[in-house]
Amino acid sequence: MPKITIGLMVYNEEKDLDEAIESIYEQNFDNIEILIGNNASTDNSTSIIEAYTKKDSRIVHINRKRNIGALQNWNDLVDRASGEYFVLAGGHDKWSLNYLKNLPIDILKIDKSFTNSLLRDIKTYNIVKTLINLAKDLDLKVIAEGVETEEQLKIYKKLNCDYVQGFFLSLPLPEKEMENLLKLNK
Repeated sequence: MPKITIGLMVYNEEKDLDEAIESIYEQNFDNIEILIGNNASTDNSTSIIEAYTKKDSRIVHINRKRNIGALQNWNDLVDRASGEYFVLAGGHDKWSLNYLKNLPIDILKIDKSFTNSLLRDIKTYNIVKTLINLAKDLDLKVIAEGVETEEQLKIYKKLNCDYVQGFFLSLPLPEKEMENLLKLNK
């Protein structure tokens, strides 16, 4: 079973923090780490988190002395993650990964914004690679949109993406022309 890192961003979340952490525990994961980025909370959040870290060594409390902002908190959690998959949650989130496994979907679509920066940003590449691997592990097909260069197509082939769409393959076609094209490629 691949290791999952759950990043929990917290700032003055004492009201919902217990319930958020308990909802993660309800998933019954064996191979999990929970990174809690406490962004200089001034309420009782720190005490709640410390109580959990004493009970469970899989929880890591990153207690910040000053508020570094949500984006930097997010980046720090991603950098510290050791799991093959990373999921972000907020302290007020009551969520379940059961939603992901129970959604009635069979194809995951990778947005054009990821394709646009795939070649020039290693973080984007790693996100796309992780999304494709996760989709495969969940028996989902993957389609990437916005493929406009041969290099992008080669990367998606290398990452075992099932389908691509974009101007590199064809400009948008009228319905009749598309039907004819599909008949030719059978």
